[in-house]
Amino acid sequence: MRTNRNHHDENGCNRSHTHMPDGRVIYTADTTPHTDAHHHHDHHPSPSGTDEEQAAFFDDCAEQNLMADFLPEEQDRFNEMYDKWQIKEGMTVIEPGCGQGRLTERLAKSVGKNGMVWACDLSSKMLNRAATRLTAQGLMPQTKLFQGSILNMPLPLATADRVIMFSVYPHFADKAEVLRTAARAMNATGELWIAHLHNRQQMNEFHRNAGHVVENHILPDRDEIKATIEQAGLIFVDYEERDGWYTVHAKKR
Repeated sequence: MRTNRNHHDENGCNRSHTHMPDGRVIYTADTTPHTDAHHHHDHHPSPSGTDEEQAAFFDDCAEQNLMADFLPEEQDRFNEMYDKWQIKEGMTVIEPGCGQGRLTERLAKSVGKNGMVWACDLSSKMLNRAATRLTAQGLMPQTKLFQGSILNMPLPLATADRVIMFSVYPHFADKAEVLRTAARAMNATGELWIAHLHNRQQMNEFHRNAGHVVENHILPDRDEIKATIEQAGLIFVDYEERDGWYTVHAKKR
């Protein structure tokens, strides 16, 4: 295994990449977020837990093999949700917070070798498991994996057909900036989906009892998330919540 450091991509992002023994490449984004003096940040309290603390928390989840696959009772809801996203062959998809790759695998199969899935996670152990999974399925050619935040990914501008934020949105410290980053990466017909296989009450209660790192990682209500989406320059399309279901749909302005 060798690591090449301090490479700059075409967007000026400082990053390194690690060549795994089996040929996999895992990219590590610069941990210093890009800043823009003209960006206006929201004033909601940030979630507890620094990126480093969250990485350690989810490293521990990976060691326990949590969130590795969809549970049998989740499968029908997930399939219904996935169908709504309309992921097609040749698409470019961004998936922040990819975890062990249970969704990444499905996305990579859908976009095929003419498409690309850009996936990232703070947890190196989650990402390593995702890379192993995708390699076993022969899906690495259409997947780029990055360790770090979506804010540090070297995303090409205006190219993404879909941004899928699955089971991750409450963990973003600066949700407004994350949505602005997604908006810049989306093409003219791009769509954003925020999705959970639990409703707000279920997710928020779970996080409150999951430890101090994620205890105030709150899934917002319709009014709050609509406002944040519109502030990011996206068009709010729909919000749906029911037992075992939370989805938010937005598109490029």
